[in-house]
This record gives sequence, C-alpha cells and structure tokens, in this order.
Amino acid sequence: MFGIVKSCTEIAILLVSVVFLYGCKVEIPVKEFPSQMTLETYTVSGELLSSKIVGASDPVYQRTKELFEKERAEWEKSYVSYKTGPYILRSKNLIIRYYPDYLVVDFYDDAGAISLRKNISNLLQLVGLLPNQ
Repeated sequence: MFGIVKSCTEIAILLVSVVFLYGCKVEIPVKEFPSQMTLETYTVSGELLSSKIVGASDPVYQRTKELFEKERAEWEKSYVSYKTGPYILRSKNLIIRYYPDYLVVDFYDDAGAISLRKNISNLLQLVGLLPNQ
C-alpha cells in the first residue's frame, strides 16, 4: 500500500512540475532590435558554415523583426539547452535560434538571462532561410 501512495505522490509532483515549467506563457522582453546583428549558418552537425553582419536592410532581419512584433505574446519559458542552429542571429544581449518549426530566444540584461521558446510552423520559410544543408 505504501508503495502505491509513494508512486501516486511522485506522479503528482511530476505533473505539477510539468505544468509549472511548460504552462507559463510570457511576453517576449525584446522591446527593440539592435541596429546590427550577426547571422550565422550551421551544418546539421553544428559546424559554423558562414557568418555575416546584417542590419535593417537585410530581409531575414526585417522578417524576424516583423515576426517578433506579430508574435509578442504566448512564449514559453525554456529550461533546456538547444543544439546549435541551423541559423542563429545574435547581438550582445540577444540570441535568436531558428529551427524548422520553432524559435528560441535568449535575452540578457542587467536583471539576468531568460530563454524563451515558441512553436511557429514553417519558421525558416517565413523569415526567408533555407532548410538545413
């Protein structure tokens, strides 16, 4: 009998943890984009293929900025590490990781760091990036 109660307690703790970790939806804290960012492209195995500075005139920069304005709410706090790429747009206080169907944003300020994730179907196509090479 004690074993069943212990198992039920463990399941309840697990469920509460899952709800706590994944149930919290927040607004993205990025208020304005940096004037320039570095766009990096990676292979499937995580090797850097290319790196270039992009600014407001770059289509990927523009589409990402528009996406952030449109998708401000309903981001999930993320407590896991993500493998590199296939694309990363970065600046001093902001790292944006593009995946085929979701976006991960790491934001750093004086208060600390926060990592957020949002599922966005066909993300790479929406911002004008090609699927993994």
